Amino acid sequence: MHYPIIQLSKLRSALQYATENSGQLPSDIEDWVSYRGEGQSAADILALLKGELETLGATEGFDSKFDAKARSIVHGYLSNLDDQVLIDDDFWRYLSGIYLYEIVKSRHPENAKSKSIDSNWVNFGGKNTATTESLIRRLYIGASLSLDPSNRKDSYHLSRIHDVDLWQSHIVRVLSGHNPMYVKGLLKWFKDRDKWYANMPSSDKVLRDLNKLKNFKTAHLRDFVKRVRRLRSNVIHEFLDQSEVDLMISRLAQESIDDWKSWGEISGGGAKSKRAKKRNSPKKSTNARQKAKSAGAKSSLKRKRSNRKKGAKPKN
Repeated sequence: MHYPIIQLSKLRSALQYATENSGQLPSDIEDWVSYRGEGQSAADILALLKGELETLGATEGFDSKFDAKARSIVHGYLSNLDDQVLIDDDFWRYLSGIYLYEIVKSRHPENAKSKSIDSNWVNFGGKNTATTESLIRRLYIGASLSLDPSNRKDSYHLSRIHDVDLWQSHIVRVLSGHNPMYVKGLLKWFKDRDKWYANMPSSDKVLRDLNKLKNFKTAHLRDFVKRVRRLRSNVIHEFLDQSEVDLMISRLAQESIDDWKSWGEISGGGAKSKRAKKRNSPKKSTNARQKAKSAGAKSSLKRKRSNRKKGAKPKN
């Protein structure tokens, strides 16, 4: 398949130019693009994808909910491309950084709080060699991992779950290299987690304690995903079906709840890890140590003088 690409160094130069010119790419940007492969062109598929994403953004906006609606669109078109295209980082760089640049810019505008000039470039595939977290590729990965063929009416239903932290921090960034069954199990649990919390053993008492903490659901999810990762390394998932994985996911969620005091420091709450306590405990200042040392020396001198007056030998 014949498809367009752009190399990392060229994309970074283009993004640098855009940063210095009101967000506009160089006028001759198409001359910076190269092509790989032979045979059928990917151009028609990419044009259809671009048109549908532009329509989605125009009607629904480009806030965080855009991702939930765009995953199925991105995967629906790009899954028709050859594997050689889909494993090429420079192709994904071209999509997010050049061809769909305006869409990505609308979804991820430059933020005044950015720590560095290129901190936002990861969304365009221009931060480093990896493109996993570029917008278009992470949407594709999310849809691919959550695809549910067992749901004949809507195999993309799980991809429409809306939670940016869940997708970026726990699925694309952490579980993308794992078996899709674990991702689907996690998404199913997350989708119905309020019912799950309500049906926990002794849920009233447990929730009273947890609700005293700030953002306990976020802390629970983070600890829970760590347990899923450990499970993945200890279980031969090829011998399990989705229902068995779903059951294990629920069990791990309960184990995490039972062990909630080990979650570590939670903002606004009472759970702190031993490491956090040690790290946050106040240390004596140098002046305080010097004062203590001086006070000890004075006390020792007083004892010696007292012993001399009594006729006793001073202790060495």
